[in-house]
Amino acid sequence: MLLGIACVCALVGWLAARELTRAERGLAAAMLAGLGVVSGLAFAPSAADAELQHSLPVVGAALGFASSDACRACHPGQYESWHDTFHRTMTQVAGPDTVLAPFDGRTLDERGRSARVLQEDGRYYVESTRSGQRWRVVMLTGSHHLQAYWLRLEDGRLSQFPFVYLMREQRWLANSDSFLQPEPKPEEEFEEYIWGDGCVNCHSTGGPFHPADVEPHVTTTRAVTELGIACEACHGGAEEHAQRNRDPRRRYALHAAGAAPDDTIVNPRRLDAEHAASVCGRCHTVADHLDDDPGFAPGAHLADSLDHPRLWALLDANDHVTDFSALSERDRDLVESFWNGGTVRVAGREYDGMIRSECYLQAELSCISCHSVHGGTRAGQVPHENDDAQMCGSCHERELADVPAHTHHAAGSVGSECVSCHMPYTSYGLLMATRSHRLDSPVASGFGARDAPNACNLCHQDQSLAWTARTLDAWYERSSPPIPEALADIPAGALWLLRGDAVQRALAAWHLRQRWVQESGDLRELEPHLVTLLNDPVSAVRQVGGRTLQVAHPEWGLDLPGIAQEAQPALAERLLGGRTGMTPRETFERLRGERIDLPVSVPE
Repeated sequence: MLLGIACVCALVGWLAARELTRAERGLAAAMLAGLGVVSGLAFAPSAADAELQHSLPVVGAALGFASSDACRACHPGQYESWHDTFHRTMTQVAGPDTVLAPFDGRTLDERGRSARVLQEDGRYYVESTRSGQRWRVVMLTGSHHLQAYWLRLEDGRLSQFPFVYLMREQRWLANSDSFLQPEPKPEEEFEEYIWGDGCVNCHSTGGPFHPADVEPHVTTTRAVTELGIACEACHGGAEEHAQRNRDPRRRYALHAAGAAPDDTIVNPRRLDAEHAASVCGRCHTVADHLDDDPGFAPGAHLADSLDHPRLWALLDANDHVTDFSALSERDRDLVESFWNGGTVRVAGREYDGMIRSECYLQAELSCISCHSVHGGTRAGQVPHENDDAQMCGSCHERELADVPAHTHHAAGSVGSECVSCHMPYTSYGLLMATRSHRLDSPVASGFGARDAPNACNLCHQDQSLAWTARTLDAWYERSSPPIPEALADIPAGALWLLRGDAVQRALAAWHLRQRWVQESGDLRELEPHLVTLLNDPVSAVRQVGGRTLQVAHPEWGLDLPGIAQEAQPALAERLLGGRTGMTPRETFERLRGERIDLPVSVPE
């Protein structure tokens, strides 16, 4: 007994005296577990950077949780495949290996408020140019498209720095310019985002909980098991699973039983479609929580936690509504997240689209029918062997037997891919488009506000909505809905770029940058329509349109942060040079005058 205590004391002393690698932390955890030690909170921080550790949320095992390091010993393959995902790096401690933005002393300015971004000895700071006050950057969110940074306030809360870093474009951007929303006025208050108020729920694992539940002497009000999206976010708390499976006899008995499930852990692949989809849907949704929400854990059904019936009723009651001023702020956020007809138009809310698809309602489609955290591509987490024809063809055998006959596009082309027509890029977020997850068939839509652009014309922007309607009717022997005569024969790209609402304008501009769209026809005559977006009233639209022009014309030297600060009519008119492209001047000017400028705010 005394020897065991001595071993524990020696091990704990060794841990406190050094900074541990991931492998060493796993080894230490296994050694402590083997000695019968149950640790509630994470190991003591290194004294070398106590300021950083004091500023971070408490990270430790909530009741019932064990952390991903406890999974690694028995599941090394699954651990490594998860470790390579963007889910793991969703939230990280700030350091030289994680911070991607240049903290090089430059000054960033938004609406008269400016700050310098600095790095000193591997530590990152934001400094007010007015007062000289400094805040330590202690944490970051994002590692794929955009990175946001969290500063510790005097009261201990973590507040988002009002600038983000776009990785693909390698530039800083004011946070207010990264959202598709009405332009803030100079005198408006800056919106403050607090990590513990919302981000913690989906951007970390096993939280938030009160650390006093584990260690009574800890007074911090927020704690999580892990900062990123880790094993237990999908499999549930693993404390009991890890403890019971330390006994090799139990593991052997389970193995001998063949396919018998282990009831101490949740495996989404053993759940039915509704319960499996609920695991992902907990975060990939916009629906409100029920008043009597019992709290979701993997293995439960989201219908017990989220109020989708109210959401669908709200959308039905406000279908085709474009002026949201009469709605409450919360209802407005919900309605603005959808196109009319109830199709999601904001990225990251894929669950709300999928559960209204016939493939989900009538078959057994779930998120893991197409996606895999273990072994999928890093960007989309789609297994390499699962191309869309194979995934869809498991049910749609007739279409798979002769793909060109069904798609009317050449085999191997983008137009022959199932997702191109049935999951087009009609959701917006992070200054880009993402695929709709409401699987349906294209129609010649996209002529009014909140009317989703159609898959055909997003590629063929030089063609009209009437062309799409005639083509679809001929191919599939159906009758398309009527299109307003004044808009029917105008090239869809011109219609969306000049007259569309803010989301339509952004999506059309993003598509014109994509290779498969550029290969679909001669789109150069749409360039004048794209140039008009440099003078768009919505900063995010200027960002997306300006980036497409920047890629097409690097010789123009467009300054996107400059475009973000104010509309530039003189620049737009100079680049237009009197051109109207494929649209006659009279039509060009008419469409510009009809631009749908109703306020839109896409709640990402």
